[in-house]
Amino acid sequence: MIKAVISCGGTGGHIFPAMAIVEALRILHPDIKLYLAGVEDSMEEEAAKKYGLEFIPTKARMFSGIALTSKIRSVSTLLRECHPLYRWFKENRPDFLISTGGFVTGAPIIGAILSGTPYFLHEQNVYPGLANRLFASKAKKIFISYEESKKYLRAREEAFVLSGNPVRSHFFALDRETIRNEKGFGDKKVLLSSGGSIGSDSFNDLICDAHILLKKHPDLVWIHTSGQDADPAVLKKYENIPGLKVYPFIEDMPEFVTAADLVLSRAGAITLSENAFTGRAAVLLPSPYVASDHQKANAASFGARGAAEVFNDADLYDPAVRHLIYRALDELLRDDERREKMGRAAKTLSREDAAELIAQTCLKEVEA
Repeated sequence: MIKAVISCGGTGGHIFPAMAIVEALRILHPDIKLYLAGVEDSMEEEAAKKYGLEFIPTKARMFSGIALTSKIRSVSTLLRECHPLYRWFKENRPDFLISTGGFVTGAPIIGAILSGTPYFLHEQNVYPGLANRLFASKAKKIFISYEESKKYLRAREEAFVLSGNPVRSHFFALDRETIRNEKGFGDKKVLLSSGGSIGSDSFNDLICDAHILLKKHPDLVWIHTSGQDADPAVLKKYENIPGLKVYPFIEDMPEFVTAADLVLSRAGAITLSENAFTGRAAVLLPSPYVASDHQKANAASFGARGAAEVFNDADLYDPAVRHLIYRALDELLRDDERREKMGRAAKTLSREDAAELIAQTCLKEVEA
């Protein structure tokens, strides 16, 4: 029996690709034994329960973008967790580990290295996370979503595999026309906007000007997710904008992305991979409040390929910039041909077989 450890955590951006890989591994090797290493009472532990993975609890502290004393505590926690994980690897002898990033992955990767267990990395962003940058040189293979990531990782050229970013398997069963009819969209244009699951003050404030666009496009269906922590004063303003449908969170986001004609969003890895998979034109406002400002690099990659219009978050309160953003949305909604061209460009940044390719490569490498 093949045994594999999945290491991921912190955000859905690391967990969703990992679970897509889990599904692919099980299809290719139904009797595979899978473990998930992560922090207790976390998103990754919930994922382990949902997908039937044996959970390996560890401890970790975020390292990037924090004070020196906190960084010292982070390193101390990492070093303390390495020994029990090394012992776990020696006792259980998994065939390989695959890490999809997040601050929790440091100790499991070190445990794999010390025990001689082969490990693989997957990077969702253009600019790799700290763990992937630190441990790339000894990885058996490094699966990247963007060609540009190579220059940030110290590894052999033959170690890189341009796999793309796996999307949730739910996307493969979705039919655009069926969803649009079920949701009552019909032939209307649909604009989907989201500043992230938590919410963003600057992004949400931008949507307060939605009436400008809705007056020009009276049949437009505008769906906005405000996030769970949205400012109540801003939500109150939304009530005075006819045609704007606001939700704190959308559980069935894959359906809405599939049904949309245009997306206004941040530039996180999951958002962009889903935009690319569905071939959606986008206006991107990368968040500056993320590790190593990685969303800016993601957005730049989409912009350079003609798959998106990109604007700086720091300027969202500037009336002149807001005017440019709304003009871009207006022009894209009016120009079907340009939207379709951008959608085709986005599609080139996606691989439908990403999860399968990653799973096949890992199994092939350890079975060789």
